[in-house]
Amino acid sequence: MLPTSQLYIKTKAFFGNPYILKEVEGTKIALLSLGYHNTNLTGNSKNMNDLEFRRGNEVLNEILHELKEQADIIVLLSHQGTAVDRLIAEEFSEIDMILGGHSHDLISGPERIINTFMVQAMADAAALGEIELKIRDRKLTGVKALHHFLWLSDYEKDPEMGSLIEELRAPHRGPPGGEHSNGNRGDPQAIQK
Repeated sequence: MLPTSQLYIKTKAFFGNPYILKEVEGTKIALLSLGYHNTNLTGNSKNMNDLEFRRGNEVLNEILHELKEQADIIVLLSHQGTAVDRLIAEEFSEIDMILGGHSHDLISGPERIINTFMVQAMADAAALGEIELKIRDRKLTGVKALHHFLWLSDYEKDPEMGSLIEELRAPHRGPPGGEHSNGNRGDPQAIQK
């Protein structure tokens, strides 16, 4: 997992370098991540007192020139949402590929916006994305993207994995018949109302 490039503690980057560079058969590929800039408004504020979340386009304005000097291809791992990813692709044509998240859309084939390819594969492990990058002369020339649905009903339950999940959940469950978050004690009907 890459650290998000817009997370700061009192104006200092929290994770340090927000990108990694990989060389694959002579082609230098930069992987840059952007998290959701409103995380502090949607998460538990007690966990984020000293954190600052910056807008993705502000960070991109600061960092893309540096990345372009170091990499042949720039891939953005985005948790900004599809609508914002489209705006990013329009504004920052030097980004070659956006692997998006947050809005839980399914983009079945790569969408192309100006010079940027964009994909997203739903949410909650409902689909597994498979992406093949076509590279010629150290430039991204095409993208083949597939998704494979992972519906639970298509697979038999694995007893060993089921036991492990139950074991991991056990410490987080209240006592049987105990008070639930809605204030009702042990009444399944009351919980669903």
